[in-house]
Order: sequence, then C-alpha cells, then structure tokens
Amino acid sequence: MFIIPESISENLWEHNEFLIYLKPFSVLYSKDKSKDKRVSSNILWCCTWMCHPDETKNKYYRINEEERLEVCREFEPSFNLSDPLVAEILDKYPDLCLTLIERSYKEDKDQLSAISKFLNNEKITLANAETIIKLKAQLPKIYADFAKTDKEFEKQKSTQRVFGGRQKSQREKGALRPEK
Repeated sequence: MFIIPESISENLWEHNEFLIYLKPFSVLYSKDKSKDKRVSSNILWCCTWMCHPDETKNKYYRINEEERLEVCREFEPSFNLSDPLVAEILDKYPDLCLTLIERSYKEDKDQLSAISKFLNNEKITLANAETIIKLKAQLPKIYADFAKTDKEFEKQKSTQRVFGGRQKSQREKGALRPEK
C-alpha cells in the first residue's frame, strides 16, 4: 500500500521502497542523480497530488487539476506533464499505488466532478435541453452510488492495517508526537 507521510519534506522513496522496483517508477528513481533522490521524490510527490483521491492525506486533490498542476510546478520546477515518463507514471499510479476501493473512489469522484463541471459550463439550448434534463434526473442515483463508494472508502481507511496485519499504534496514527 502506498504511504503518504505527513510532511512534504520527507522522501517518498523511503516510505514506498517497493516502487523502486516497478516500472516506470524505477526509471524515474534510477535517472535521478540528485542527493537523496530529492528531485525524483518531489516528482513523485507531484504525481501523488495529481492522482491520490484521499483528501485527508492529499489536500490538493480538492482543487481543480490546473491549480494542482501549478502547485506541482512551484514545488518542483522540473515536473512536466509533457514528459513521457511523468505521463506514464500518472497513468500507472492508480493501478500501482491505490487499492481497488481507492481506485473506484477516484473514478467516481472524478466522474462526479466532470459531470458537475459540464452542467455548470454548458449553456442550455433547445438542442441540448433534453440531454441536460435527463442528466440532471440521473444525478440522485449517481450521488447515491458515490455515497456507497465513499462509505466503503471511509470504512477501508478506518480499518487499515500495517505490515504483519496489526492495527496502527497511536503513534503511527499521529495521535502521539514525541517531543524534540
């Protein structure tokens, strides 16, 4: 399972060592010649912000894609969507880094966002009025389906276990913080 640390100053490779062996992540890792693989870790952070749907761990997912992209470019100037490696990582991220429920949640959430954006931006004309009315009539069912997925997603988050199948400790949950 993909682990998102609390601080963006942390190196994502250290928390997700399994990615070092999976293409295209392994290519990104091996191409990085910076100290502590900092540049590739920052690019991985950007990919996480672009793809990971858990808003409690990824605060940027709630903003639109263009704004997320701007945040990524400010954080890591070398992050570029037109880079084929970055594009491949963004494509593979859901399959390699998200659980089945997280992927389903992401797909449903993105679809709801697209429908909402479409309805807000589409001007009603005689030609498209019937289509818009039918779509709006389907919204309660779409929201009910999303509510089921959201419930499963929240249930999975609350019962997540760490290596060995044990429950997270209070410290791992962030409830206890050692004094420095």
